[in-house]
Amino acid sequence: MNGTMVIEARQLLSSAELYLCLSRAFQLGQQTITLEQMREALLPDLQQLAEALPALSPAMLRQLEDDLGCLPDTDALMREFSRLFLMPPAPAPLNLGFYLDGGMMGNTPVMLEAFYHRYGLARSDHFHDVSDHLSLILHWLAWVYAQVNDPITFADQADEGLQDAAQVIARYTLPGLDRLIETLQGKDVAVTAGAIWLHLLQLLQAQLQEDLARLRGMQSEELFSPVSSAEAVVDEGMYGKHADIDKQLNCQQCGRSFAAGRILAEMIDRLQAADVSTRHVEVCETCRDTGDNQGRSSVVLQHRGCG
Repeated sequence: MNGTMVIEARQLLSSAELYLCLSRAFQLGQQTITLEQMREALLPDLQQLAEALPALSPAMLRQLEDDLGCLPDTDALMREFSRLFLMPPAPAPLNLGFYLDGGMMGNTPVMLEAFYHRYGLARSDHFHDVSDHLSLILHWLAWVYAQVNDPITFADQADEGLQDAAQVIARYTLPGLDRLIETLQGKDVAVTAGAIWLHLLQLLQAQLQEDLARLRGMQSEELFSPVSSAEAVVDEGMYGKHADIDKQLNCQQCGRSFAAGRILAEMIDRLQAADVSTRHVEVCETCRDTGDNQGRSSVVLQHRGCG
């Protein structure tokens, strides 16, 4: 990266802190987060980060503070989170592929796994959800932002990391998040305890839009532009249009032969063209579903006030 890009990359560190805070907040179904922690840790962190992140408007933060002040206890916080995001049939799953693929376990988790594996990352054994869960995506983005600011360990991958972050935001995170927010707005959660979660998602949406504009400005090559959810379903991330649909692979975990399919086949073609090993993605659906992540580091980061 040149000098200007180094300065721009440093400005992404505040975004990384925000993403870690929100990632933990949206893991409420997997770990205990109290109303007190939301009021006394999350909210002050967001208010402090707003000094470096203008997208976090004072009006939005005041609304969030009011939301938190209206809740009586942690049980009320948990009940509304479960009702919206967890209890079947949950009206608004936090798995963004639900909105982009028209259902669960479509192409989006596979594509996001490829981005994670590209940097030697995978889901933690303690994270019990699919790869397209909003919390996991935010963890990955925060990790990439931190790494591009490390000139020693990530120097050769800095530009690639920035471009990958832009693509994940533009193709998956923002389109999926937009649909998630629209779904919540259609449920009139703004007048219920669910307003907390809606307003947190809107804060995230504003910062992702800001980051995408910044990332594009840091890249000399044209990046993918955001696509609508309808286009994303048909387009399937632009993968699979030119692949060998009959490609057979041997699973690197169980050894069984399986058909790659259009999406995985073209993903492998592109990685091989870039002289990148594809062993980490040559995994059959059965082994992928069991979440066998041995040998990879977990996508888990901690931050002051959020860990």
